[in-house]
Amino acid sequence: MKNIYKIILNKRHTISFILILFLPLLLLVTGTGKTGSTWENKSKAPELFPEEGFQKGLENFGNYFEKNFPFRRKMLYRRNYFYSKIFGVSPVERVIIGKNKWLFLKRLNESGLEVDYSTSIDGFRKDELEYWFNTFYERYQFLKKRGIELLIVIVPNKSTVYTEYLPDSLQKVTGGIRAEELTEYLLKNSDIQVLNLRAILLNGKKDHQVYHRTDSHWTHFGAWLAYREIILHLSQRYQGALPFAFEEFPQKKIAGPSKADLASMLALNESFYKESFRRLFLPPGSDIGRSRLKNFKYKRVRTSVSINKKGYLPKAIVIHDSFGRGLKKYMSASFSEVIFLLDWGFNFFPDLIDKEQPAIVIYEIAERFFYRPIPVLSSKR
Repeated sequence: MKNIYKIILNKRHTISFILILFLPLLLLVTGTGKTGSTWENKSKAPELFPEEGFQKGLENFGNYFEKNFPFRRKMLYRRNYFYSKIFGVSPVERVIIGKNKWLFLKRLNESGLEVDYSTSIDGFRKDELEYWFNTFYERYQFLKKRGIELLIVIVPNKSTVYTEYLPDSLQKVTGGIRAEELTEYLLKNSDIQVLNLRAILLNGKKDHQVYHRTDSHWTHFGAWLAYREIILHLSQRYQGALPFAFEEFPQKKIAGPSKADLASMLALNESFYKESFRRLFLPPGSDIGRSRLKNFKYKRVRTSVSINKKGYLPKAIVIHDSFGRGLKKYMSASFSEVIFLLDWGFNFFPDLIDKEQPAIVIYEIAERFFYRPIPVLSSKR
């Protein structure tokens, strides 16, 4: 009798183990696990028998299952909360946990680390510095022949502005070495206009927070400081060009989960690293239309066009990284037309420039990109 009982018990354990092992896959296939906060991605499952063959189907399904299996977010949350709360250690390679629950971006991509860059005392090699200079000087000459201004805006890393919140284990130096070197080299050896926002944001943080605690980007106030500096710089050539005051842009608290990128990487944006975000609105009475750029052939570049009937500054093209998103509403309020090109490659678009004939081309570049491979020179025309 005891032997029979042991067999039954063992079978129950075996069946329970099998159910636990295959339950996520069962829920994924049936779709019953795609509910609530336990489901992180809601993308459609790939075909198991695609035209490329069954082997490709298995590969696609394996990648899909890795990112979409049920209970993934709950398990990530519990693991990450434990590491963050108990040990103060980040379980995610791209995120560093600093002091007072401040988060910093560590790994930008395979070729660059933001924190390694901002705490590094290594500047450009001479050939790297000259290559960056030649890239922008070539573009400057192209634009100058057409009577178009070029303005380069350099945004400091969060870890450069808020170095005091980095962990003690990280070497603390001034940061921003390469950004300072390139700024000085461009101003000394050419007539290219350069705005390095490091001093502006370091001074601005005395009054308001200029970067989010749980996100790698600046706050609305930090972006406004950049916008104000751009407009004041352009006012030297355009009379009456004055920036709108920060208070003229209404704001409203966003309801729901935090949109913070760093906290989201840890899956703790709704709890341990929750931070309030706000939505920015255009000043009352604004008459601004938005659209996408038509017939634009660069698929990896995201475009948007803003037309302001009351804008007092001429047409501009802004080539930017993710920090440029925070500038959009501010810039749209002041320019008659702005074409925004979100391009992490910071390419040059001569055909578009000849077609659109802007008065100004602005490059907004976060300094962490000076740690990546140098840009490709555009073809001369």
